[in-house]
Amino acid sequence: MTIRDKLLKALSTKHEKLKKPDVMLNWVTLVGTMQSGKSTTAEALISMVNKKYDDKNQINLKFDKVQEIFKLHLASDDLIEDLREAELINVLIDDAVIGSSSKSYRKEDIVNWFTIRHYFADKLKVAPSTLNVFFCTQRYMNLQNILRQAPILIFKALPVVDISEKKLLAILLGRGKWRYLNKWCNEIFIKGNVEFMTYNLVKILGSRTFILRITPKRAVFDERIYHSEDKVIKLRPLEVEIYKIVKESEEPMTVREVSEKTNFHYTTCFKALDLLAERGYLSKNKNGKRNIYTISKL
Repeated sequence: MTIRDKLLKALSTKHEKLKKPDVMLNWVTLVGTMQSGKSTTAEALISMVNKKYDDKNQINLKFDKVQEIFKLHLASDDLIEDLREAELINVLIDDAVIGSSSKSYRKEDIVNWFTIRHYFADKLKVAPSTLNVFFCTQRYMNLQNILRQAPILIFKALPVVDISEKKLLAILLGRGKWRYLNKWCNEIFIKGNVEFMTYNLVKILGSRTFILRITPKRAVFDERIYHSEDKVIKLRPLEVEIYKIVKESEEPMTVREVSEKTNFHYTTCFKALDLLAERGYLSKNKNGKRNIYTISKL
């Protein structure tokens, strides 16, 4: 069996093999510098896996952040219905960063990552199904340990200069293998040889590290990841009015501005805005010391 066959087999583990209706999670971490071809490789793998499930219901989703996945229950009803009927769900998390030295690192992101299978199985009720998650990031050393321990690791062109990173990759990939990552960087960014964007070091749990070339293939992603308008009516009338005020505003709104626009008490608006942000309808940010609210982009 070739390494390509092993890789596809690992990503095609059928949920039927489980003893009870559940979600079979297959998880890949792809590491490479900017423009190394991580997303393209992930899309190619998704496309290949889709062909293996060509007679099954399948759906592909793409996100920029891990936390966006956990708002899927707020998506349109037809998307949720299709997810529940799908036997294969591919999720691509593009250029995400979850690491102890990253400003974007939050403990709840790691907690969420541990619960991703349960979220799909229990919250979205998609079981039985096979869930493939492709996590793309630019720095291996920045990753939390849980994300370094993916059953499938794929390394692309990556400038390895840190001594501790060299030692870590030498142990993980095998002596001298990490040098390919520097070599591919040189070929792509110095010599302009973009063919090396298709080269990968693949490490499957329990096997040796292999060099595998994966040619680009396009995957079609579902575009229905948005908040369903009809779900807004399930909110209280006060919350619906505040939601519509923020939605119609061209600029982010403060609590004071919402209060003046609606004639509701400041505290009432503050609680309603926080509730809408907690449920995923609004995004909450800071402008100096003031909270500002906008429509969530999910």
